[in-house]
Amino acid sequence: MSELIRQTARDRLVSSHTKLNRKISVSEKSAQRFFVCNSPTISMTLFRFGRISDIIGSVITMNQQKIQKLLESLPKDVTLVTVSKHHQKQKIDEVYQYGCRIFGENKVQELKEKYDPNYEWHMIGHLQRNKVKDVINLVSMIQSVDSLPLLKEIEKQCAKRDICMPILIEVNISREPNKYGILLHETEAFVEQCLLFPHVKLQGLMCVGPHSEDRSVIADCFHQMQQCFLTLKEKYGSECFRYLSMGMSDDYELALKYGSNMIRLGSIIMGERNY
Repeated sequence: MSELIRQTARDRLVSSHTKLNRKISVSEKSAQRFFVCNSPTISMTLFRFGRISDIIGSVITMNQQKIQKLLESLPKDVTLVTVSKHHQKQKIDEVYQYGCRIFGENKVQELKEKYDPNYEWHMIGHLQRNKVKDVINLVSMIQSVDSLPLLKEIEKQCAKRDICMPILIEVNISREPNKYGILLHETEAFVEQCLLFPHVKLQGLMCVGPHSEDRSVIADCFHQMQQCFLTLKEKYGSECFRYLSMGMSDDYELALKYGSNMIRLGSIIMGERNY
């Protein structure tokens, strides 16, 4: 009788273990089907590794290698600003571990939600005057100064806190009506205005390339920015014109050919945005 009881117990244990393995197998297959349907890249990885844990580890490794390869390819004098808008803080933490050090945000509210004092932040999007007071304690540079009223407000708020804010002048080089920035021929006069304010430290120029499939159109705009930057640098000195912030994920390589030494890269590093 005791032997029968022991055999029954063993049978139950084996049956329970089999059911557990079956559940794990079903979950694994479901997860595999999800990845296959949603990512061709991961689908190919699936055939190599088979298990989801291996796939996730492989994807993370590929992302790290891609970013590190990009960083290594950049000239030593080029500053990378990683555009983190519409990405969660967890993703920012991840790419920071891979070597990204400066993050650019377009909206003040989103910047406030993600802000981490351990990282360096730039304001790269259009800045409303009523948001200046909220942003000046969070960023090390405002790249999107595009009007005299905004400039005056930055001076006013920085004076209250006795700080000096590095800025870039945003130039609408393509003259597109849906873009912010001063026009190219107004740049020198605006530089003179910037130099009047003791709590604003002019550091150079910024632009967004034209929305065009024609690379020659983009190249022409970048060439104009380069010439403007060099002319102003010669007149006002390198202390005021340290940076030419020009080039994003789709056109940064072209921008580098035209003297950009600060690029703003988003999707090529962070992946597609979560809107």
